[in-house]
Amino acid sequence: MKWVFLDIETTGTDFRRDRIVEIGLVVKGERGRPEERAFLLNPQAPIKRRAFQVHGIGYDDVKGAPTFAEVKDELRPLLEDAIIVGFNLLSLDIPFLNFEFYRLGEPPLLNYVVDVKQIAKVIYEDAPNSLERLARYLGIEVRKNHRALADARITRKVFRALRERKPEIFSDVEGLESLTLSNFPAKSVDILRVARQYGWVNIKYYSHRYGLSEWNIRPITILKSYVIGDTGEGRFKYFNVMRIIRISPPTYGWI
Repeated sequence: MKWVFLDIETTGTDFRRDRIVEIGLVVKGERGRPEERAFLLNPQAPIKRRAFQVHGIGYDDVKGAPTFAEVKDELRPLLEDAIIVGFNLLSLDIPFLNFEFYRLGEPPLLNYVVDVKQIAKVIYEDAPNSLERLARYLGIEVRKNHRALADARITRKVFRALRERKPEIFSDVEGLESLTLSNFPAKSVDILRVARQYGWVNIKYYSHRYGLSEWNIRPITILKSYVIGDTGEGRFKYFNVMRIIRISPPTYGWI
């Protein structure tokens, strides 16, 4: 079983338009020491001022760096078949990575996921809403360094501290993921699990304008209120989770 503790830094907060500038990974297998990897990337897009104020990565830092396309074949094997652990990763890290893969015609990541932010809130009612504050809350020393690898290391320390506090909930990966997804609607969870099995998912969808329609989609982003899916037509489409009538495996012969 392989665990990957993940953090990214970006040009902004919109995963549809902004790009990744740095990826930090701490990869831990069943044996041996953790492997640490950091990828500084040329995003081929402006780095917004607010993002720069967070991570301090500027144009001069990335102008000679490889693009995401140039590192994807090195990055993907580190992530595949791994349980991915992060902080707020379903709202940020996974959508950003999946949109980067989508732009290159690559399938999305549909890994098991563990969000230490959500797990902390299950254990502590007053758990803080930032990685840095959560780490300090758990007695972990943190230096002010919002770089991807540094935050991936902190995420691993937070994970271990939470496991020491409540070891019984860390014995089962599926149970951990269920806690991570506990505030997601059942339809979002069903889409993830069907897509994980088949790669694609078939949904029956209702809209006020078009009535009932049926779609085979490959989910790029699965959130609480909507899903963004690759329709196989070279574009992505938004689906309001509340308007999804049925979820099933993809139509026979589609893939």
